Amino acid sequence: MRKLTGIILIIMVGITFLFNFVGAEPVDVKLKGFLVEESDGEEVLKPLEAGDEPPKVAPGDTLEYLLVARNKTDQSIGGLSLKGPVPESTELNANWYRKIVGFVERKEEERPVFMVLKEDKTAEDSREVPMKLPGRLPKFSINGGESYSYPPVKYEEDEEMIEAEPSELTHVLWEVSQLPANGEVQVRYRVTVQ
Repeated sequence: MRKLTGIILIIMVGITFLFNFVGAEPVDVKLKGFLVEESDGEEVLKPLEAGDEPPKVAPGDTLEYLLVARNKTDQSIGGLSLKGPVPESTELNANWYRKIVGFVERKEEERPVFMVLKEDKTAEDSREVPMKLPGRLPKFSINGGESYSYPPVKYEEDEEMIEAEPSELTHVLWEVSQLPANGEVQVRYRVTVQ
């Protein structure tokens, strides 16, 4: 299988420029890419910009993108949108997407639980509460970033609602209602090299 190196560097440069940040200028946005590998049953993330010898990628490899937005001011900033395109020669990682869809589709009573403890921090009289949807649940686009919806993404075809395949998704969007003063938010998504 032929290794792809130049294409990943082009993707990294392209994605850096394509990553959209909509909001106030005093926010520093950085994008980091990683090759996801397995070692001794554990996932290992290898930076794509690893010095003189960036890792080589091949079709079927999984890449993870980490987007970090940092507020450089002493005031909270609201209404941020962080958009990540699915780069050319890749598609949204199906396993990553299906985990999100699975969480969304679970009934509240079937979601993982956490304990709510009394003020004295004892388990006596505590209660288990189903986890709510995460605050930064991403939205997805199938039309080049023109519109977004929560998963599972569906579209109408011949008067029938069809669930989009991960390979049809073109962008990922996170809406951040408030970025605290001098705070940061990190979001990640995965793609598969074609």
